Amino acid sequence: ALQEIHELETALSKHFNEIKKDLHSSNSLFFEIQKLCRLSDLYNSVNKQSLSLERLKKTITIASKPENIRLIQGKDFDGIYLPILILTTAMKCWKQIRYAQKTTNNLRINFSKERQQILTSVESMAELYRGQKDLHAPFAGYSNQVLVLSAQIQESLGKWQESLAILSDLIAVQAVDGVDLSYVILKAALILKHMGPSRHKQCLEYLEYLLDDPPVSEGMGKTHVLAVQLLVLEQGGEKYRVLLPKHYKELAASYHQDLQADGESGADRVSISEEEVWQGLMLQALDRCEYLLALEFAAQGVLKAPGKARLLHTLAELQFLLGETEAAASSAEKALALQPQSAELRNLLLQAAPDVWADRMRSAPSSNANPAISNSHGSSAEDSRQPAKSGWIGQVAGKALQVIKKTADKPPAATSKPLFSSKSGTKRSEAAKKVQNKPLEVVATPIVEAPQPKEVAVVTEKRPPPPLCRPENLHDSDLRRLIQFALHGNPHVHYYDESLRELSKGT
Repeated sequence: ALQEIHELETALSKHFNEIKKDLHSSNSLFFEIQKLCRLSDLYNSVNKQSLSLERLKKTITIASKPENIRLIQGKDFDGIYLPILILTTAMKCWKQIRYAQKTTNNLRINFSKERQQILTSVESMAELYRGQKDLHAPFAGYSNQVLVLSAQIQESLGKWQESLAILSDLIAVQAVDGVDLSYVILKAALILKHMGPSRHKQCLEYLEYLLDDPPVSEGMGKTHVLAVQLLVLEQGGEKYRVLLPKHYKELAASYHQDLQADGESGADRVSISEEEVWQGLMLQALDRCEYLLALEFAAQGVLKAPGKARLLHTLAELQFLLGETEAAASSAEKALALQPQSAELRNLLLQAAPDVWADRMRSAPSSNANPAISNSHGSSAEDSRQPAKSGWIGQVAGKALQVIKKTADKPPAATSKPLFSSKSGTKRSEAAKKVQNKPLEVVATPIVEAPQPKEVAVVTEKRPPPPLCRPENLHDSDLRRLIQFALHGNPHVHYYDESLRELSKGT
């Protein structure tokens, strides 16, 4: 593929000036469009989607010019009809980037604007080419193919009426040249089902015709026809209830046969639940980019298993992709209730209902709030006196608490000389001088002052302190620093704190 890319790029570069001089030549135009479409396919095959999109955009720009439409329309070049080549290349490129993420546990649809622009840009071009209805054989088959591709584009953009109108025209003339009429009928039946109960009768008539002749050539068999038929019966009211068990049995048997034919996991199982059938069919439709079919299967799967967050998430993405933003917001909100931490669901809600969810997201409380930083938001004065529990102070305080637990049941030791006296009324500075006059070992580590909090009125109960002895030897420099830290006026540690007393006694 890389070698062919190099050869095609070289050929285009070599003949670029000749093509530019001879733009009104159909052969030169065919050469350029054919090579650009081939390059787009090759770049997709080596996962270089940006280069593939670039070549596709250039192709659409050239083919959409009015003077070039006249040269392309109604002519084939060596059996290649350029409008079909361009539309097919565009749909391949669109399908290639169908997933934003695909893992075992996470399957996310790509509904980016860049991907949607592929469809919108090729939509207008398809409308130009299908407008020519006076084509004769051998181009009648080409015209039918252009119409089917146009209907697929309209459906993928959520334009049900436009897509159904094109499909109805093909059904009315019994178009068989170049297209599979069974596939056309199935697509029309699916849109009729999605448009509401008023169109269900016509939908069932189409599906009865397809049971004996499903569109196998398009990768859809009897299982898909039975599934769509069962969806209509499920929503048809009480008159169809009696038929549901029989149809579910037929659907499960047909789905099981498909699994066996494909050699997929689960083919050897005796029974398959309804939920598994709908979810399996949804995944198949997703991979084929049959998004309306996938939406219908996902909606039925949610009815069978309303507590599955992944299924709800996928349904919301499908609804948003097809332009049903209100339904997408509702499904996404239900999924968010089951997965409140999902950033993907929040982003989807912001896109589906920005007016509602932008305010909700701003007013939602942060889950990362730090409870330690709460003094200025209503914490009590007693809380503000608690020492910080991080850094070296926190480590020393932890040691102090361990000492307290060990000595909680022991009575305080008798002392000969109290360190502080409540009767003396001495200020903090005088108490500090008394301690500094005692022989203490010098500590080289500087004392880090804690940040001063906002002033809070503290009511201190006057009571005589218990007898305390000043320790003669401090073997732990960190403990000494904690005492110095307290005596130098730190407001977070009370002078007569029991922790400090037990700490001194323990050392």
